[in-house]
Amino acid sequence: MKWETRGVAWNLWHQYPGCWICLEHQCPLHVYIHSWRSPYRAGWQTPTASRLDAAWAEGLSSNEFEQLGRLAFLIDALVRLSDVDGWIAGDALKLSLRLRLGELGWMTRRGSLRLREAARDFLRILHPLRAVIELSRQAI
Repeated sequence: MKWETRGVAWNLWHQYPGCWICLEHQCPLHVYIHSWRSPYRAGWQTPTASRLDAAWAEGLSSNEFEQLGRLAFLIDALVRLSDVDGWIAGDALKLSLRLRLGELGWMTRRGSLRLREAARDFLRILHPLRAVIELSRQAI
């Protein structure tokens, strides 16, 4: 959905690193475009329509969109599991990762990582992130 029809909502979890999809509305988040040479680059700025852009997501396949949504869901879940002090709960993260690595077939029965399979699949899984401007070659 276009931000013009909903207005600009500042959700904290939209600001988390790795969140490029709104979980509530299942749409790409807009990127605030600014000049790195601007004297205001380090300050807080209210975005205007001319500075918001979601064009980065126009070429996403449904699989890429789904993967980015799953990443946003994971980040949201990890933040919700945070310890009282605000840090992500290390034990919960470790258990979650080990379970998922096992489901993907990346672990041996003894708990060692199958690096060849993991590396191949890892590249395939992360491929959708190349659509995100900050993570593409264009950002370098």
